[in-house]
Amino acid sequence: MDIQAISLVGGIGLILTIIVSLVPTNIASFIGQKLSFQKKGLHYSRFYRDQRDLLGNLLLFVTILYSFCFGFIPISIEKYCFTILYVFCFIVMVTQYFHAYSQKELTQRIPTISALCLLSVTNYIAASGFLNNFGLMYPSMEFIQSIQNGNIYRLTYFLAYNHFICYMLNIFLYFFSFYCLIAQFKYLRLEDCVKAKNAVLLWLKAILISIFMLGLSYYGYQFILFIFNIQ
Repeated sequence: MDIQAISLVGGIGLILTIIVSLVPTNIASFIGQKLSFQKKGLHYSRFYRDQRDLLGNLLLFVTILYSFCFGFIPISIEKYCFTILYVFCFIVMVTQYFHAYSQKELTQRIPTISALCLLSVTNYIAASGFLNNFGLMYPSMEFIQSIQNGNIYRLTYFLAYNHFICYMLNIFLYFFSFYCLIAQFKYLRLEDCVKAKNAVLLWLKAILISIFMLGLSYYGYQFILFIFNIQ
């Protein structure tokens, strides 16, 4: 576990949460009007008889594609690519939040935006690999190499190596962290509110998901090591 990196990211996340939560109403309104996607990309589907978000679906598709194909990116730059894409998703979610809540007072915005920031920071820590010293990343890269070399076609490959299960766990951590951002982004565009009935339920959801993701990132990897008897 990389305590220094976790402390650094957690500290930056805490400062970011405070700054975003305390943005004055006039600045939040300006950001929401000028920097968000507003309602661009929304259209009415006759087939579904409902509003569809083409932009949100495109962003979701890109993150799904990245989550499955990250192993083809050189490991020296992959973590930077993930961070850039994650930060971009976070920014579009926050700007859309400011657009939807541009008329709300600061005291009304603090409970919801702080919960979203907390969830975003903890999901990033869980997915980035700091909790398991990038222990999922290296077997994932080796799994991609095994695909290219044809080693996965051996009958004993999946029993002898933990590469595949590490790869699948990494995919889930990546995708779910992206999904939490994009789901809120799409809901803010379609419904002009966060994806929760009230701030209390949003905080409860954020805490439960944070515990789940952090636990899965650390204990999930430890469980894989235990199953495959790796010291």
